[in-house]
Amino acid sequence: MASSAEPLTLIVAGGPGNGKSTFLNHFAGKTSKKSSLFAVGSGGDSCTQKVSEHCVDVEGLPVKLIDTMGFPDPDPTKAPVYYDQVVGACNKQVHAIIFLVKVERKVPGIIQQYKVLFREFNNACCKKFLVCNSFENYDGDDEDEEDLEEQKRLDNEKSRDFALAIQETCGICFDAIIISATKSDLKNVKYQLAPHLVGTVAKSSNIRNFQDICDAQSKIVSNEVAAQQEEERHIESIKQKRAMISESKERQTRLTEMKSEKVTKEKKVCESRVETGKNYAVGFIPWGDNWGDFGTTRRSVVNWKTITETVAKYTEMQIADMEREARRKEAECDEAEEYISDAQRSQQKAADRKEHFASLAKRMMQDVEEMALALTGKKAIN
Repeated sequence: MASSAEPLTLIVAGGPGNGKSTFLNHFAGKTSKKSSLFAVGSGGDSCTQKVSEHCVDVEGLPVKLIDTMGFPDPDPTKAPVYYDQVVGACNKQVHAIIFLVKVERKVPGIIQQYKVLFREFNNACCKKFLVCNSFENYDGDDEDEEDLEEQKRLDNEKSRDFALAIQETCGICFDAIIISATKSDLKNVKYQLAPHLVGTVAKSSNIRNFQDICDAQSKIVSNEVAAQQEEERHIESIKQKRAMISESKERQTRLTEMKSEKVTKEKKVCESRVETGKNYAVGFIPWGDNWGDFGTTRRSVVNWKTITETVAKYTEMQIADMEREARRKEAECDEAEEYISDAQRSQQKAADRKEHFASLAKRMMQDVEEMALALTGKKAIN
């Protein structure tokens, strides 16, 4: 089993009143009231109020036996706390977790409760065993020995059916299922476990407790909210870029109209000047070679050809400015369209993440509510 320097560490888990403490006492060979290591309750009462352990010698082998509180505890205020403490103990270095259950009728409610309470133990890395005890008492029966053996066989079949139903429903692949019909049979369980414990190594686990499940659900909800906010940011930025594109296109249209108006206007001005001043005109004539360097206003006599060339040059410059602005606006629109395309892809990714987290949050909320219901009999409060 374990090395001589390392005790074999076994932890027992299960419901209150299922006989966990009794099982450990039988395992250790301490069955009398004076010699018992673990306090034993009666009926369905919860006797164990904290995780306790004892190191004993079993058949010459050092063994550490760990008793845990039953879950769900009858007191709903203690149930989640006890469950988390049991999970914490099971997450430590142990060689095996022994689930001890009491045979009951296979009603859907009971099986569902086991499914919820045991499913997180699928993450246990150590070996897992299921011990099912019917706590029958055949002493003092008037029936003959043959009838008693038949009754015991039927009870064992019932216990095995119940154990298999738990295994199937919980989805836990137990390393072994051990059936015991009577309390006295518990002392033999250690011999049935022994072959399965040969060569085992103590392992820690990462089983989630109730608080872990609640925290995971809250984190997923936060991720969903963050994804929704990101999606909304992309939608708003796309909206702004589309407004800018619309404004730029309107400006381009206006520039085209202004260009046409400018040509028409300057043509009319030129024609008017030529008509009114056939041989001369008084106006602002460029002093230097560069247009726009008006220099000093001077009175000049020009002919109609000079006026026409001057107006045409001025008009050409204004139109060139309009065309440059139009090209800038067109470039802005192209850049905005590219931004919108990227933003739409990012928005879709954010929407997909939001949907993914929403689906996860819904399932996690269901897990939280089921666990709360299984532990306390009440649904979790958001």
